[in-house]
Amino acid sequence: MYLMMGTRFMSLSERSSRLLTAVGITASAILTSFSPFSVARAASHVYQCPTHLLVDGAQWQLDAINVFDGPIEKLVALVPETSPNDPGLQFWTFNGGATPYMKCLYHGTQHYLVLEAEGATRCTATISDTQVFEASCM
Repeated sequence: MYLMMGTRFMSLSERSSRLLTAVGITASAILTSFSPFSVARAASHVYQCPTHLLVDGAQWQLDAINVFDGPIEKLVALVPETSPNDPGLQFWTFNGGATPYMKCLYHGTQHYLVLEAEGATRCTATISDTQVFEASCM
């Protein structure tokens, strides 16, 4: 820091640090003020497998999921419950303490996505009337 005739000169790193801090605070404030979910976002987050996966110009459709009660490296997929009233519905329920992981599997490829559904208490998989497979955790 240098003082010269009442004017404070800051080093380049000090100016950069203050600018980045100011920009970060402003961006955060703007995003929070425009978000309708800013208060309850964490409690109501939905983790959803994309219905299609696009890799290098090729596209594959979601056709299955595996759900785990921890990292997928444990290699133990949980068995879903089914609904007698809705044969196209499968679901998994979690009592807290375990973080669900959802492995999204796509038809015709070995590519997959893994979603860590932190805070989720239920995962579901459904097949719509138009035969579109959808899966989410919330």
